[in-house]
Parts: sequence; C-alpha cells; structure tokens
Amino acid sequence: MNVTPSRLRAGELVAGSGAVILAVSLLLPWYDVAAPGAHESGLRAVGWLAAIVLVLAVLAGLGLFVTTLTEVTPARPLTFAVVAVPLGLLAVLVVIFRLVAEPGLGVGASDGEVAVEWPAFAGLVGSIAIVAGAWIAIADERTGTALSRAQTERALAVRGAPRAVPRPKDPS
Repeated sequence: MNVTPSRLRAGELVAGSGAVILAVSLLLPWYDVAAPGAHESGLRAVGWLAAIVLVLAVLAGLGLFVTTLTEVTPARPLTFAVVAVPLGLLAVLVVIFRLVAEPGLGVGASDGEVAVEWPAFAGLVGSIAIVAGAWIAIADERTGTALSRAQTERALAVRGAPRAVPRPKDPS
C-alpha cells in the first residue's frame, strides 16, 4: 500500500475530520435528564435506522480520506466522495431532527426536562463537515499536479506522438 499524504487536499481533510468528530460524538451522551441514569449516547438516542445512516456517513467520510491517501487514481476516492454527499446530508437531517425532537430517554421525560449535551451539537458539526468536505473533494479536479500531467501525457502518447506539456504559470 502506497500512502501519500501529499494527495490530501482540503476536501478530504474536512470530510475525514468530520467523520472522526461524528464517530466520537456518537459514543458520548447526547441528552441528559434529572432522573438518575437517564442519558443516552448518540447511537442509542437516534434509533437503529438513523444510527445506520450516521455510521454509513462516518464510513464514507473516512473512506474518502483513506482512499485518497492510498490510491493512485482518483476513481475510488471520487466514488467515496459521491456517496458521502447524500449520506452526509441524511446524517445532517437525522441530527437536526434529534436536536429538535428530543427523546423521552425511557423515563417519559418531556422535551423541557431533557437537556441536549454538547456531543449532539458536535455530531451536527461533524455531519456538516462530511458533506462540505466531500463536496469540495468532488470539485477538486487536481489537473495542476505533476501526476495529472504525466497521466495526460501517457494517454496522449497512446494516440500518437507526445506533445509538450505547458508549464504551470507562476502565480506571482
């Protein structure tokens, strides 16, 4: 496995960070109520179907990060980015729903008696970061890198004689 950290761009870093934030927040208590022992972790508080969506969003964000590090071609990272956008959007909707519609925590507590803890908001931030990072990664075509120019040159060489590759312009 060839790990190349220089392949990571802003999109992958944001999506990977968001996935880690969401994953950690799911293990921490999202809600609290005065009754003893009445608190729920993010995974238990959202229900099994929503938990599956959140875990899939985490896996898609981490998959984007890891495949960008390890793959030479952009096919797999792009696939993870394309999958991470809708899963991340669903995760954002799930977290927003659970922030608005707080659970009774098994003790019949009303919304007013249930306090939302900071990990729930961290889960929202992580979900938004997965979407934003995947979106940025999709938009980044990486055509200015030396690897991209070399791949283009090889593809053009198959069709005929290679042509000279123009050097990138100096931004200054």
